[in-house]
Amino acid sequence: MLLRYALPSPALCLLLAAALLGALPGCAATRSGGGESDRNHITRKELADPPAHANAYAAVQKLRPQWLRIRGDLSPNTTNPIMVYVDGSRYGPATTLRQLNVANIESMSFLGAAEATAKHGRGNANGVIEVETRDGP
Repeated sequence: MLLRYALPSPALCLLLAAALLGALPGCAATRSGGGESDRNHITRKELADPPAHANAYAAVQKLRPQWLRIRGDLSPNTTNPIMVYVDGSRYGPATTLRQLNVANIESMSFLGAAEATAKHGRGNANGVIEVETRDGP
């Protein structure tokens, strides 16, 4: 037995395509230049916005406080702090952000445990804050 299906008219196809294309930009996962912020990234513009931050730690504490919270095992024996990498080199635990002047920072990003371990190796089980300076490596 042969089944027949009616094809939609070309006008209906165009209407459907236009509706789908109109909905897609709202689904895109890109950083916008507008007022929206990315929860895993701090831009130079955000760092420059008043009030001025005393240091990088204060900026993270104000703009993305969740970056400083250790997730998972909160036992007293936890020896894996959130680590900081500056221009690709290991710098120290999150508290070392206090030594960095925000005027010298281009951007900061947070990597969760899996991404941090894949990129920077073992010892980053609670995530990494990557700092890119204005001068670069």
